[in-house]
Amino acid sequence: MLALADSLVIAQVSDWKRFLIYSLFCVIFAPLKLRLPGLDGAFSLNFIPMLLGITYFTLGETTLAACLAAAIATLANRRTTATLAQTCFNTANLVLSVTLCFHVTREWLSLSAANLPIMLALAAAIYFVSTTVVVSGVLSLLNGAPLRQVCASWYPWTFPYYIVGAMAVGIAASGRASAPLWAAMLPLLYMIHFFLALAKTNVTAASAAESSTLPRVARNYAYAVIAAGALAVMAAAWEASAIAWARLAGFAVITVVTAGTKIRLPGLTGTLSFGFVPVLVAILEFSLAEAVILAAATTAVQLLWQAKVRPSALQIAFNIACMVTASAAVYGFCRAVFPDPSLTIGKLAATTVSLYLLNSLMVAAILSLLQRVPLLDLWRQCYFWTLPYYSVGSVIVAVMIFALHHGGWPLSLAVLPVTGMLFFTYRMHVDSAVGRLGLAPLAQAQ
Repeated sequence: MLALADSLVIAQVSDWKRFLIYSLFCVIFAPLKLRLPGLDGAFSLNFIPMLLGITYFTLGETTLAACLAAAIATLANRRTTATLAQTCFNTANLVLSVTLCFHVTREWLSLSAANLPIMLALAAAIYFVSTTVVVSGVLSLLNGAPLRQVCASWYPWTFPYYIVGAMAVGIAASGRASAPLWAAMLPLLYMIHFFLALAKTNVTAASAAESSTLPRVARNYAYAVIAAGALAVMAAAWEASAIAWARLAGFAVITVVTAGTKIRLPGLTGTLSFGFVPVLVAILEFSLAEAVILAAATTAVQLLWQAKVRPSALQIAFNIACMVTASAAVYGFCRAVFPDPSLTIGKLAATTVSLYLLNSLMVAAILSLLQRVPLLDLWRQCYFWTLPYYSVGSVIVAVMIFALHHGGWPLSLAVLPVTGMLFFTYRMHVDSAVGRLGLAPLAQAQ
């Protein structure tokens, strides 16, 4: 209530017509709710008009609209009648979340409509965390369940909708609502579809006998890939003078952080991380030398950081060579097919798909030789899990490149919280599916 009182004191409605239209928009959205398979209750879409208010209205105006929206959302479209305490709690929760988002984005970071994608991404993340923690805390006390357990039941299902809502608000409010911009939402919608399908279907994983040694043909293949990686490194060395060392150091930090957060997938004892995101940015925006360095760094960290079984020298060299070779090949492909340096949806999609296919097929090939499983069967089963991960990564890449162009590479660090939250969302869904279906991993190439 203190946040509400403070907002009302400073509330200054500069344009009543504009504010009334916004309030009507809030009233329309307030009763809209989703019933998701992982939730007992309904999920309100109130955050969409709240993000719009945080971006374009004063704190007082947004808070007044939040009070109205919270009351309507609590009372409307319910299976049971809401109490006065529930209405007051939901209103206070919404006001606190709006106030926190406003102060962090508009005052602390001084973001404005000129940095709309970054501002909305951060606001969605902050709004989501504050709302989830407060609601989960109350449910934890009422049900006598651990806070972490309650958060885990809500978090994986709701966060993707926050990100999609933030993008929709940003595109609609930017005044540049073209088809390519709306197409950028497709990867996020696909991720939501993947999560919903994963909760309802029985996915099978490939199985095969373990082998402690590589057959000769697999070993020769590994050496050939390592040789290709060495050639890519030599080609990149010619562009060493084009390296921007401060920028490379900053992105190396991003690489270490993202590559160190890993998911173990069914059908594969290898891991998946968001480390490919800074590599994609480097392929699209930086020199070949920087792209190769980041590709090698992300693979090395992913292999060695908290590894359950220490990989052999051949494994390390092979996996690094796969990522380096794929990155160098995609770098050349990107500049040959898209000579215009500006970023487009087609360019981003082609680059992401090319890196995904090259790297995943090279790794799947050695597993196919080791396990004597048909390559395409293995690839379809093992990498079923990774396509939504790469598709969402491409959206993060687009936001990071926007930040690079409008605020320099340090501003790209602001995308990290959202990246991390998407990572944990994905991991929770995969872990849930693995536990439910009893999926076991394949043996990793030695």
